[in-house]
Formats: sequence, C-alpha cells, structure tokens
Amino acid sequence: MVRLFLFFSLLFVFAKSQAQNVINEGKILFDISYEDVPLQYKSKVEQLAKDAVIYFKGNKSRTEMGIGIFGKNTTIVDKDSNTVFVLLTVFGNRFALKKTTQELAQLKNTNQMVLKPILLPDERMIAGFKCKHLVLQTVLKSDTLETHCWYTPEISPINFNNDPAFEQIEGMVLEFFIQADEMKIHLTAKEVAKAPIENSLFKVPLNYQMVDETELNKRMEQIMNKGQD
Repeated sequence: MVRLFLFFSLLFVFAKSQAQNVINEGKILFDISYEDVPLQYKSKVEQLAKDAVIYFKGNKSRTEMGIGIFGKNTTIVDKDSNTVFVLLTVFGNRFALKKTTQELAQLKNTNQMVLKPILLPDERMIAGFKCKHLVLQTVLKSDTLETHCWYTPEISPINFNNDPAFEQIEGMVLEFFIQADEMKIHLTAKEVAKAPIENSLFKVPLNYQMVDETELNKRMEQIMNKGQD
C-alpha cells in the first residue's frame, strides 16, 4: 500500500517548457476512478485518491490529492531547479520527500521502447476544451502497451507518471487511463481555470519534516499499523 502512495505522489511530474499562445498559468480539477481492481485492493480503494487539483505556472506545478482517511498528499515540481518534492499529511504527521529529475529518470525501464504515437480522428470536449485522441505505444520485452489519452494544445503540458511516451504530447492531457498494480486508473478533467497562481504554492512549508524514501516507508508503515490497532 505504501508503494501505491508513492505512485500517486509521482503521477503528475515534469512541467515542460511552453510554446506561445497557450495557457501556462492556472489550475485543473480532475476526477479519478478505478477499474479492474485486484482482490487485495478491493477493501482499500476508498483510501485512494478520488480527485486531484493541479496548480501550474511556467515551469512549476503543484498537485494535491486526497488519500482517503489518511489525509492528503502534494507534489511540487520545479523544472528550473530539477527538483520534485512529495508532501504527505497522514494522521496529522507531515513529511517531505525530495527527488531530483535525475533520480526519477533512473526509475525508467531501460528496456522500454517508445513507438510513434497514433493520432485518431475522433475528438471530444473536456472541461470546455476540444481534445485530440492519441494512442501511446510502448514496447516492453514482447508486449506492446497502449495508453489512450485526450489532450489539448491550448494548455501547457505536464508529463504524467514520468512516462517517456508522454514527452511526445504537445499539449495538456485532460483524460487518460494508466495501468498500476494490475488495475486501471482513469483521470478526467472536470474544470480548467485560467487564473494567477501564488508563488508560495510551489514552496515546501516549514512545518514538514524532510525524510528520505527509506525513512518515509518506515514511518508510513508505523502510522498505518498504529491506525489498525
């Protein structure tokens, strides 16, 4: 379950540089649903995020997601300094995990081969934006994995889940499916607001304890075990 928490924390990373005439400051609200949930997670689905909000400004982004009864997590990305901070608030405990873009790049599977994306002719309106339908293809060993997504070139892109295939998308993805631990996660934007965003949202608050990944996993396990007592 801790692995799932970290997976969700890193879902929205790497704000990219923007082209002209696109929205590069504002916020997006997403609904999150789950399909094909494995038996071992059936009783824990309520603990997973049901919605998310992304604040973005230039090369910085902040994603907030609830984690059921535990609290919420926040991911702050600053491409200018190549840093990612994962902030977790769990039963009143506040932790901050720092990652660099180089460390995240090492998590990529070197055996993956990203194929050229396929643009399909159908389009759909999502949160007031006309979105194009793109099929991303990744070859891993003998399997070809496909991800269907809908994106708009009118909003500056953010890469989801540090996926190399998403680097090919010239716009913001407003709906897509992603595979995680044998289940599908479905994200759909329900609202896009173009608005000024305060710089303070992209800073780590002083009341968060800095931890590395080993310490975070240890503390999370302790907190969840205590919550089950």
